[in-house]
Amino acid sequence: MVEVRENEVVALLGRNGAGKSTLLKTLAGAVAARFGSVVLGDVEVSRMPARKIARIGLQLVPEERRVTGGITVHENLVLAAMTVGRPLNFDEIYATFPRLTERRSNKGRELSGAGSRWSPSPAQ
Repeated sequence: MVEVRENEVVALLGRNGAGKSTLLKTLAGAVAARFGSVVLGDVEVSRMPARKIARIGLQLVPEERRVTGGITVHENLVLAAMTVGRPLNFDEIYATFPRLTERRSNKGRELSGAGSRWSPSPAQ
């Protein structure tokens, strides 16, 4: 059993192939659980589609980042906010990730590791 309380930070460690990514994808509904259950607050989400799980507050941020290179860090956050059912508190996000505050006006392609990531053409 794994239990994560509200506002708790947990690190998931393990060797390659140990199931870290599979566990996270299962929690977010991207992979169907074969057994057990996933409860978010008081809601059983194990059999819900990923989009519904995301709307109630559990989202998977893939390693690939999928940062849009042609818009700013803040605009990327605004774009991500469109996928949730409730407004994001940007002050809280910037307080949690202070380096984002420093880079909020940087283009996505200017971030470390983002240069080789997907970026739409300027016409899109």
